[in-house]
Amino acid sequence: MVEKIHCRAFGYCFTLILNFINMLLLIKAVMTPMSPELETIFFMKSKYITVWNLVIQCIYAVIGLICDGPVILKIEEKGFNKILDYLRWYRSVFYSGLVWPCGLFIFTAFWPFFLYDRDLVFPASIDTVLSPVSNHIMHSVILPIMLWEFVFAERRVGKPDKLTKLHVIMLLIAYNSVIIVSYIKTGVWPYPMLRMSYGTIYFPLIFVYFVILSILSYYAQWYIADVFKLNEKPTRKVK
Repeated sequence: MVEKIHCRAFGYCFTLILNFINMLLLIKAVMTPMSPELETIFFMKSKYITVWNLVIQCIYAVIGLICDGPVILKIEEKGFNKILDYLRWYRSVFYSGLVWPCGLFIFTAFWPFFLYDRDLVFPASIDTVLSPVSNHIMHSVILPIMLWEFVFAERRVGKPDKLTKLHVIMLLIAYNSVIIVSYIKTGVWPYPMLRMSYGTIYFPLIFVYFVILSILSYYAQWYIADVFKLNEKPTRKVK
């Protein structure tokens, strides 16, 4: 158990440090003179699911350190036992309902389109301000980070349940609402593939495809956990 805790803590610290480095790279990119096209991309940065995922990962890492920190540092939990027990349970819910499905979705959705035609996700001209390192931090490294946590996590939610499903549904509703409202206000879709397909039959099909991919990403974790016998009996029943 102690070894798992230390491995988890390493993963949390690595996640926060990596995202801090990426934030510095993005700040440097924003300060670089850009074309109007690139200025639009960076202006829309809060509308990209990749950015949402980075925030989700950082929140999860902080929750993880709060949960495991007292055990690693041998700090008395007296007076906070119930709070920490609930937070440790919710950490599992947060991972299963947000961290895993969002991260796997981004990895599996981004790279096929990028390798097929990168202009569908962002233009090649963005390489002048956005480094390959930053691109891989946002779209590649998220997979090993998730898998690391997947292996060493204290799994308190062993099967799909209403609460984890609710997290996925709320994320889908929230994100799609944001980009639709943004389009209504600005007339611009965040992703080139949406701009290119708008007004054609492919536009709604893209949304359907991404919803299906999100659902598959969510359920994939339970299948993998069963195959590798990683599931434990939940210590708290989730209805």
